[in-house]
Amino acid sequence: MGIRNVGYHIPRYVSISNFVSNAQVTFLVCALPLLKSLWLLGRRAKRAGQLESFQTPHGKLGSWKLATEIFWQLDIIGVVLITAILGLILVPLSLAGGVSSAWKSAGIITPLVLGFIFIPVFVYWERVSKHPMVPFHLLQDRGVWAALGVGLFLYFAYALQASFLFSVLIVAFDQSIKSATRISSLYNFAMVLAGISVGILARFVKHLKWFIVAGTALFTVAFGLLLHFRGGTQTSGVIGAQVLLGIGTLTQTDQDHNGISLC
Repeated sequence: MGIRNVGYHIPRYVSISNFVSNAQVTFLVCALPLLKSLWLLGRRAKRAGQLESFQTPHGKLGSWKLATEIFWQLDIIGVVLITAILGLILVPLSLAGGVSSAWKSAGIITPLVLGFIFIPVFVYWERVSKHPMVPFHLLQDRGVWAALGVGLFLYFAYALQASFLFSVLIVAFDQSIKSATRISSLYNFAMVLAGISVGILARFVKHLKWFIVAGTALFTVAFGLLLHFRGGTQTSGVIGAQVLLGIGTLTQTDQDHNGISLC
């Protein structure tokens, strides 16, 4: 059974690694015009003498002061605290699982207790820090909470179907590994294509709320299709659902980020 599982997942891992490699190359190619523009602008400014009085942060502060300033602005202490909280809480939950005897072990209980103890310590530190990682003053704005709520439930809903989509396509729809991989990739493909049109529309449309409403409606229709098409030989419903999910995800998350930045 173990050998079969390895052979079953190898093609998918290979396709994912190829996707990551292609994405890196695509990102580099897309970044070349920006890098060229920055280089040309810097060269023109240098020739015009506009950079003669310019000093880098290292030149102004020196190595030690620059390192100290970066340490406080990055909120390294806050990062360490939140990392410790997540590690101390999530790792024991993963290790213990549903084994009842494991929850009696000190190796499981102690990290959990320490993780919850560090939560108020993290909150206190973020309130007194000059450069907090979590700006609590923004949490007083209900617009921020609305955007965070949409983002939370958006990824939660997506993970419900994406985590098992590949296996469902092979088992319930009797698809090949190649076909299942392609159908699973439709979500990212549709999201990228939708990004172009939504980005252009968002440039000219002032009210972004309707993008979020449209994305929510598309998500609802997509999950309706997934509930209706649960198996068989017809994958048209799953394909349509993945396309709608891709468009709906881009429409919501992009505008949520804009909404938080405006709050």
